[in-house]
Amino acid sequence: MVCLSRVARSTRVVGHLANLDAGATVTLRAADGTAVLVHKEAAKLSPVLADMLSDSGDDEVEIPLSTINSHILFRIAEYCTHHLVEPESKVVAATGKSLMDCGASSWDATFVGVMYANELQDLSVAADFLAMDGLVRLACAQQARNLLSNGFSCKASSIDVEVLTARLNTSVQSLMQRCTPAEGANGN
Repeated sequence: MVCLSRVARSTRVVGHLANLDAGATVTLRAADGTAVLVHKEAAKLSPVLADMLSDSGDDEVEIPLSTINSHILFRIAEYCTHHLVEPESKVVAATGKSLMDCGASSWDATFVGVMYANELQDLSVAADFLAMDGLVRLACAQQARNLLSNGFSCKASSIDVEVLTARLNTSVQSLMQRCTPAEGANGN
């Protein structure tokens, strides 16, 4: 079970971090300046964050993610914290009556099942930016399920998650073009 508590103004803690020392957590800084604290091992579910953490020798690490809003960053941290203990689902296609028919766990289906379409899009783009393929596939599968349940149809009566994932490339490229390197990046 994931718990959320306010530690300080604009700081959120994800998971059971109360008994962990400061070196066991990483601060992820959202676009609006909100700090999201998450266990380092949970953050490493993102290959991008894992690379950043391995490059840093510091115990106290803060990673700015200026293209991800705090709501979505918190959801990503929640996903990572849950999947630190439970394996990620292997979602293959949006077929069947529910996401669980597509390979999602009950927790994963509930996690994305309560999100609005714009949140799922933002989550998909942010997860792709962080190279979190399992989360990208899960969010895209939920988007496909939403389309199918709203009367959209396709020839195969399912929407391949790969098709939706491929559509993210344009969004992610646009997002990357708006990013600027942080001061001190590239050794400057």
